[in-house]
Amino acid sequence: MTVLATDQHCLKCGVVMFEKVRLDAEGHMAVSTATQAEMDQDEDDLFFKCQKCGAKNLVEMDVSPTGLPQLRFTRLKP
Repeated sequence: MTVLATDQHCLKCGVVMFEKVRLDAEGHMAVSTATQAEMDQDEDDLFFKCQKCGAKNLVEMDVSPTGLPQLRFTRLKP
């Protein structure tokens, strides 16, 4: 599995939401929701709200081969 460090941008406005996050080949990122950002939820969706434009960047949760949780930005919610 290839892992690189890159910035995670808002899917709407492009502002950097997370700097130098670890991303794997499938786009899963390693972000600490305890220290780096608070994840929100409404209805059945998990998302990070952009501080600049207010867009809800939806994420999917997965589990890594080592058993740790992973997130991946998937789409925007109006």
